[in-house]
Amino acid sequence: MVKIPTSIIRTLNDYLRDVEKICHFDKAILFGSYAHGNIKKRSDINIAIYHAICRLNGARQRFSAILLGLSLCVIVYL
Repeated sequence: MVKIPTSIIRTLNDYLRDVEKICHFDKAILFGSYAHGNIKKRSDINIAIYHAICRLNGARQRFSAILLGLSLCVIVYL
């Protein structure tokens, strides 16, 4: 089992809590290097957030705005 740094887990939990305020999602899945245990110094964090009907006006901007102040980049696909 891969040991993900506590700071990363805390940041992801905070982000997902904020996303939940905008749109209740069905599940969030960690994928990529963190999920596979191939973590490098410059690895990014990949999460997929699934929701059947989250098509809110401006949702892309609101999801991305949650990240202001964090050293994360999010690409939102709706």
